[in-house]
Amino acid sequence: MKAAAIIQARMGSSRLPGKSLMEVGGRPMLGLVIERLRRSARLEDIVVATSGEDEDDAIAALCMDMDAAVARGSKSDVLGRFAAACALTDADVIVRVTADCPFIDAGLIDAALSVWAPGIDRLSAGNDSGYPLGVNAEIVTRAALLTAAAEATENFEREHVTPFLYTRPERFRLETLPAPEALRRPHYRLCVDEPADLAMVRALAARLDDPVAAELAQVIAVLDAAPEIAGMNAGVVQKGFRETETPR
Repeated sequence: MKAAAIIQARMGSSRLPGKSLMEVGGRPMLGLVIERLRRSARLEDIVVATSGEDEDDAIAALCMDMDAAVARGSKSDVLGRFAAACALTDADVIVRVTADCPFIDAGLIDAALSVWAPGIDRLSAGNDSGYPLGVNAEIVTRAALLTAAAEATENFEREHVTPFLYTRPERFRLETLPAPEALRRPHYRLCVDEPADLAMVRALAARLDDPVAAELAQVIAVLDAAPEIAGMNAGVVQKGFRETETPR
């Protein structure tokens, strides 16, 4: 089984424009995500899926600087961008990653890939199974992803990539990997949607010896010991999966 990560990234966020390239831990946030994913022992390819808009030329330039593959497509049809990105890898399974999750964890991704079994269409090790929001390891088969890209019609299905799969449990086999008690912190928020989130992850990065190498257990230990940091973005409300930013 070959696994690849596809990172969705763009500059046009409505709540925090340009966030993908904002500095976290001394590097652009997307750069930190790529570096952390490269620590995985199981991912063989990493592809960035961005739009063809002029504003996203900067993302493509960063990918070139980091020798990372990039696929460009629709601004709002992120699912379509993922399908296009599949053309740049022959992976059997795809790990969906977002550029606004600077502490995505390679160890968690490897753990999820290690329990993957034939017949599973989607496996999630994320906030729904007890992990902090923003370290999700969401894995789907290439076949299921391409089926979704061919059949999904709702705006939220196109923008959020995987709802076509997980809203159809009668059709797709869905599994979760529960968080062990030591890592069960569903109330911690490690994704960046608003200025408070950015301030929080920057403060967290400043407390880590190495923001690239820090494992999830180390991140959690810092937040447990510094509730003033963990609480910086406690008031940010996560959007529901049916909400979209841009009409198609």
